Amino acid sequence: MKSNSLRRKAAFPFLFLFAEMVFAGFSLPAHSAPGAHIESARQQINALLIKQAGATLDALAAQKQWPEHDYQLNVFMPASVASLTLCSTPPVINAPHPQTSLRQFNYEVVCKGTTPWQVKASVKPDVYVPVLMPARTLERGEAISADDLILKKFNISNQRGELLFNADDAVGLSARRTLGAYKPITLAQLQQPLLIKRDEAVTIVSQSGGISASTAGVALKNGYKGEVIKVQNANSQQVISAAVTDSGVVKALTAAE
Repeated sequence: MKSNSLRRKAAFPFLFLFAEMVFAGFSLPAHSAPGAHIESARQQINALLIKQAGATLDALAAQKQWPEHDYQLNVFMPASVASLTLCSTPPVINAPHPQTSLRQFNYEVVCKGTTPWQVKASVKPDVYVPVLMPARTLERGEAISADDLILKKFNISNQRGELLFNADDAVGLSARRTLGAYKPITLAQLQQPLLIKRDEAVTIVSQSGGISASTAGVALKNGYKGEVIKVQNANSQQVISAAVTDSGVVKALTAAE
């Protein structure tokens, strides 16, 4: 859910200006005051960009199922907009490509009025969403419980990897590597828990035609839940492939599997 109040920057702070740059670095306020009177092309462009970028973020929030989100929008447009006349008709906005990256939204604003003009501009959002973080340092291979996790708001605009927003997506998994406390967890940093260790005694379960049988065996490598590993039948000494189903338990694979 979007916050009703956005953090607002000071109007038009000067950032950077280089002769070879196409865009002058002006960061515009995230939104105009309600009922503000539009008196310039710059204000027209700014209002349109803010409206479109906000709609884009709300759509992404629904698609990615963010539990809630707040954002601040930073608008960048050419310095040349200062010389444009107020468009006599409502300008229209186009997005040349689907806006899927949170790093920057690129737009083209077009005036088809008495004195037509066309402007390329961008919006850089700062989006704050509660994401899953470790409440303490988690060691490599350590199984994760609900007590190990917290949800904390974080600016996800420049974050790489698939972030997690629900504790259920991490509980029961283990860390692929050491995870620092209060740092966002990504899906790639997690794995199924290690249930079987190499040279450990295991129970091999075989199923055929509704009949189930089990025998003793030895794991020939470490095994995570759902992983297929090689195990040796303790009676026949035959080496077979089996899927790890539980701690110390594997299911023998059939030819069809």
